[in-house]
Amino acid sequence: MSDFQKQRNAGFTLVETLAVIVIVGVMAAIAAPGMLGFLARSKVDRGFSDLQNMVYTTQREAMKRSRNCEITLPENESENTVLTSDCLITGPETLANVFIKYNYANRQKIKFDYRGGTSPLRTIAIYSPNTNYRRCLVISNGIGMTRSGIYTKETASAISATYCQTTR
Repeated sequence: MSDFQKQRNAGFTLVETLAVIVIVGVMAAIAAPGMLGFLARSKVDRGFSDLQNMVYTTQREAMKRSRNCEITLPENESENTVLTSDCLITGPETLANVFIKYNYANRQKIKFDYRGGTSPLRTIAIYSPNTNYRRCLVISNGIGMTRSGIYTKETASAISATYCQTTR
């Protein structure tokens, strides 16, 4: 083979390059919805984790300090919400890119007594409008035990502990 023929075969043709671009484009179009759903579910999980940590920490601080502590929830059905607690030194917690909805919408405070108990039964759902994935936290009456799970009912209706299906 001459030097001229080696140089001529040293690259990709326009047709080959376009074929690769089309294949990559089709694969990206197929993967994009799944990736967007994954990102939305990740945001819900992150917001839920932040909420759960604040509830646990506030409850522990109430027992440790032998005093009442409370969490102030944001407006019901609000996005990019800020949670505050009067017993935490870490400051407020922002639940970014998720919505929060809870029962007893006229009560924005969750109060823990010096024994860690609370009243009434609270159910809080964290969700994203971009996915049907919803997480929930139920704080029981009296002793303040919590359980978490997947919220199975549409969040447009009233929030209820009945629809918080415990995960294992």
